[in-house]
Amino acid sequence: MKKSIFHLMSFIIITNSIESSAQLKPSIKFGLKGGFNASLMKGKNFYSEHFEGYNGFHAGALIEASFGKHFAIQPEGIYSTTGYQWAGYYPNYYSISHWDTRFIERLSFISLPVLLKFKTSGLGIFAGPQWDFPIYSKRFYLSHAITSSGEVIGYSDVKNDYKSTLSVSFVGGIEYSLKSGIGFQARYQYGNVNIAQATQTGIYDETSALKNNMVSLGAFIKFGKPVKSIKNNHKINKERKNYFGAKLGFNTSNVYVDNVYDNTDKPFGKAGFMAGIFYEHFLGKHFSIQPELFYANAGFIYIQVYSPFMGEPGGTTSLNYASLPLLLKLRLKGVGIFAGPQLNVLVTAKDKREGYSEHQRIKEQHNSTNYALTGGIEYTFPFGLGFGVRYQKGMSNIAKQGNGIYLEETVHLNAIQGGVHFRF
Repeated sequence: MKKSIFHLMSFIIITNSIESSAQLKPSIKFGLKGGFNASLMKGKNFYSEHFEGYNGFHAGALIEASFGKHFAIQPEGIYSTTGYQWAGYYPNYYSISHWDTRFIERLSFISLPVLLKFKTSGLGIFAGPQWDFPIYSKRFYLSHAITSSGEVIGYSDVKNDYKSTLSVSFVGGIEYSLKSGIGFQARYQYGNVNIAQATQTGIYDETSALKNNMVSLGAFIKFGKPVKSIKNNHKINKERKNYFGAKLGFNTSNVYVDNVYDNTDKPFGKAGFMAGIFYEHFLGKHFSIQPELFYANAGFIYIQVYSPFMGEPGGTTSLNYASLPLLLKLRLKGVGIFAGPQLNVLVTAKDKREGYSEHQRIKEQHNSTNYALTGGIEYTFPFGLGFGVRYQKGMSNIAKQGNGIYLEETVHLNAIQGGVHFRF
């Protein structure tokens, strides 16, 4: 609940900060970026309190929407790799259980920062929140711990050691752009959320903490030119009365389980993505109706418990849905507040058990459709770009009882979604 409030407050602060700077001639530039990451992860695990940095890279795309002469907002989509090195006594599948072993934790994320920028004479200073979604987590084993150049002798998937849910960071930095559109940038990412997950078989316990801090250096190139004035766009909007649009963002889901059977415990959230299209039709000055169609990657992580004294990691259930919400929206000067029913149609369902390399298809263990209620808030700029967050409350059982991983459970799928949209 606290994380949800933080996400909503971050969204409100960003939109309110730039609204007062909106002038008559905005410009939109699209860009590509890439560069180097130097990890500064802070924390400890069960075997070591001394972490060394691990170098990675980042690559992605950006949109810079300028407001007036000196201010802009810049959402980005970035693929980023990071991690850390540590040495210690840790038994593993490769029969290495002595102190002269070095380990490398390699982590990758899809990151979505939303930055408020001040610009003057090519120089830019920026800051803002960043949402990070884990993609993979691997542990590599080196032959010795004296230096970091030891030979890699094996690796394993350790996703259960890291939270699969959304984490939040703060980003700040400086850049310089040439007139050609090419520029250079340096930024610092401060992680304020623990990304480690305590398990009975992993390297983290309840006292462990891991914060995703890093320094990034890179280059970018931007393309674009000024667009029509906001004033003119308002006139066009009043005449059209309807819009088509596209949307893209994150989806962090979890399940609420009634009648939990003894062999399943502790469902954890799972991060994913969503992408789709929508149509908005106005019903007067302040109201509109908005049907949508989007693809959402959802699911959860569970733990198998066989006795009160012994447990082992269970697995990850991935559920992919085609979702069709029908939203009634109240619109007030760019802000939209909406709610409505949503139909979810199951497309694929897979289960990945810890210790197994293959996915098991489990679509037959789930109901083909389920229903939810959706509500949220958004902000749309007059030229069509916007941002929004919403909450989905599952209202029907997604599981077929007495089948596969479900026994007597009633399972409701809930989700928090956030992202960007553009209206045409």
